[in-house]
Amino acid sequence: MVFTEKSLRQSLLQATEGLLYPSETDEPLVYFEWDLSGNAPLNEQAVRKYTDNPRQVSVKKQPLDDFFGQVTEIKEWYHADELKQVEQFKELQRQITENLTDIQVFRVGKMDIDVYVVGKTPSGKWAGISTKVTET
Repeated sequence: MVFTEKSLRQSLLQATEGLLYPSETDEPLVYFEWDLSGNAPLNEQAVRKYTDNPRQVSVKKQPLDDFFGQVTEIKEWYHADELKQVEQFKELQRQITENLTDIQVFRVGKMDIDVYVVGKTPSGKWAGISTKVTET
């Protein structure tokens, strides 16, 4: 089912509720929207602008499957809570891929990294989820 922008926002907020993205620190996932003027392309420079980061801050793309890979893979030792979390991440990934187009993942920074999973909404805005990961 394709969502309207309002229901997409609500759906992603609901899908991320209580979820923490694991890294050296576990961080929540947050819904966001960017209203780029015209049909401006989304690239590293635009991401710096919309995240208020200077030119010297590293911005790199990451494949969507890499972002979701570690959180959607079931390990044999998982208990019920961990299995439930895997299913929540799978549902979040499904909602993103079914309701956004031109999906990209941007990693901003080096050790304390802001991650933006972003795609186009039906109205042409850019929207998605963001989180932080710590990698030392």
